[in-house]
Amino acid sequence: MAATQGASLAAAPKPTLTLTPTPTPTPTPTPTPTPTPTETATPTPAPTEETADPGWQPRSGVRFNEPRDPALSHKINRYIRNAIQSTPKGEKIRLVTWNYSNELFVRDIIAAHKRGVSVRLIMANGLAEDQSRQGYFGRTRDALAQGNQKRSNGMKSWARTCRNSCRGQEGIQHGKWFMFSKTGGKEKVVMSTSANLTDAAAANQWNDLLTVMERPITWKKYNSVFKQMARDQPVKRPYSTFDDGAYDGWFLPRPGKISNYNVVEMLDKVKCRGARGDAGKNGRTQIRVSQSVFNGKPGSAVAQRLKSLHERGCEIKMVFGVLNNLARERMKKIPKKTILEDTDGDGFVDRYIHMKALTISGHYDGRRSAHVVYQGSSNWSGMSTLSDEQGFIVHSQKLEEKYRRFINYLFRNPPPQGQDLVKYIELRRAAGHDPFALVREEMGMGNMQPAL
Repeated sequence: MAATQGASLAAAPKPTLTLTPTPTPTPTPTPTPTPTPTETATPTPAPTEETADPGWQPRSGVRFNEPRDPALSHKINRYIRNAIQSTPKGEKIRLVTWNYSNELFVRDIIAAHKRGVSVRLIMANGLAEDQSRQGYFGRTRDALAQGNQKRSNGMKSWARTCRNSCRGQEGIQHGKWFMFSKTGGKEKVVMSTSANLTDAAAANQWNDLLTVMERPITWKKYNSVFKQMARDQPVKRPYSTFDDGAYDGWFLPRPGKISNYNVVEMLDKVKCRGARGDAGKNGRTQIRVSQSVFNGKPGSAVAQRLKSLHERGCEIKMVFGVLNNLARERMKKIPKKTILEDTDGDGFVDRYIHMKALTISGHYDGRRSAHVVYQGSSNWSGMSTLSDEQGFIVHSQKLEEKYRRFINYLFRNPPPQGQDLVKYIELRRAAGHDPFALVREEMGMGNMQPAL
């Protein structure tokens, strides 16, 4: 079906994707101390284009990182670096990230440009300005500006920022997605993720990354949106969706009625009874939620939908970072775990859930055996409606099961101090300290004072 703008997502039944399951990671009993987001968490190997894993290829599907396990913490960052290193001369890399602060990415991106790859990077202006001229972004921008004289316009490299949202009037550039015209022998590779190109994405956060490849409709739409973002000018219809078989893609901003918020639209299509086949559990629809931030009208609206679905019999489990007062009150009876941690005991949160995902298994949109995943870059907050965000709603049993298993894993294995930390945070506040000072910006909290 041709790409459409402003349409409701998942309006028609979708074909099923088949993806190879990924084993659920084994929890590490004792967390390894990790640098805070203000420190450098750079692995040891020298980052050159020759360090790509031999025979590496991208694979469709999802991968998660586990910051408590050194073997799994850099799983997403390493995958992205492999893709950058495995892109040959004459191909194109397009990178969209809210934040950019990782020496390995800087060196790999510059190396790709020098070997003849067209590399273009867009990030949020405010965060770029916070860095020095010789910081991560400044060095990348200066390096990508060199050596373009003999290249065609389509092959020139550059690094740019957006002052607000790239395609809207307000907000910020908060998207996190990466495109590779060819890497590891595969073409038209698109990665949609909750992870920025940062050290913190590996060492301090739980994230997800979804790879969609060799799908011309998806590639064309992402390429079109990237070109719009590069102009840093408001577009007439910034909210945009497309239909690519089992994949429904979406891009924000989308200011306006909260009833039109895409997560709210999804939850309004759920019925809690009547699940059949291998979907749901004992006839009840299952919902799993992983979200860093519930804030503003969108966060409160999603919380109200989840509350209503819980009361109607849906089986819901949730892992989260922070909630506003109204969301906390509305979801007080929903089983949930706080995924926050103070790894060094200094009274500041420094490890936290950053994945923004929702799964539905059961009765959805008129189908009684549906398996659906929502994923992407967006917190459920007022800022998200004004900002550049992206993601997919995917109709796939294998993918839904993978996300559900990972959220169940976090629910069963929250940070050991995660629940006790709530009381400690309240004490820190009473003493005049902000326990979220180190992660407030990375979590997208603004001036929010979470309800704990």
